[in-house]
Amino acid sequence: IALIARYGADWFRRAGSAESPGTALITLGGAVRKGGVFEIELGSTLGDALGRAGGATEPLAAVLVGGYFGRWVTAVDAPGLRLAPEVLGAGAVVAFPASACGVGEAARVVRYLAGESAGQCGPCVHGLQAIADAFADLETGPDRSRARLERWTGQVRGRGACRHPDGVATFVESFLTVFEPELARHARRGRCGGGTRGWLPVAG
Repeated sequence: IALIARYGADWFRRAGSAESPGTALITLGGAVRKGGVFEIELGSTLGDALGRAGGATEPLAAVLVGGYFGRWVTAVDAPGLRLAPEVLGAGAVVAFPASACGVGEAARVVRYLAGESAGQCGPCVHGLQAIADAFADLETGPDRSRARLERWTGQVRGRGACRHPDGVATFVESFLTVFEPELARHARRGRCGGGTRGWLPVAG
């Protein structure tokens, strides 16, 4: 902000793209060589950002863009994703390794998010709890919880007193699409073979 005040808005707009001028700070972690906070030009690619962090330390399954209210993208699609403000959300990016159990890691996050409800409206209090329970079932049970999750995320979206349920819905819906192969392995065998190491940290 101090530099913009000194040099002016046109100076700042020379960075980035015509559609998304300027820069943004992102926090990049997960399976990268040197995680941290990076200033990136808006409109640059996620592949560029991962390169700033030294690249991945192992093959990736997916990348979470925008924090826990953001969305998942496949490892194939991630490098070409353009980083605009509407994509970055909270600015947190997690490179998720293929060796980890995405279902188990994400289930902890959904359980945490359900517990973070302010308790002011039914769709949040009861809907997110039901979503967390159904998501946990994906770890060991058949795929019957998938249809319920898709229905319930649609029902809570836009019905909360705030946008908390919407963020959870986006996280869950994009996960169900991106982690389709892993979900199929859990449905057949009750596991996928990946481990859990806290790649998606939660408080408490």
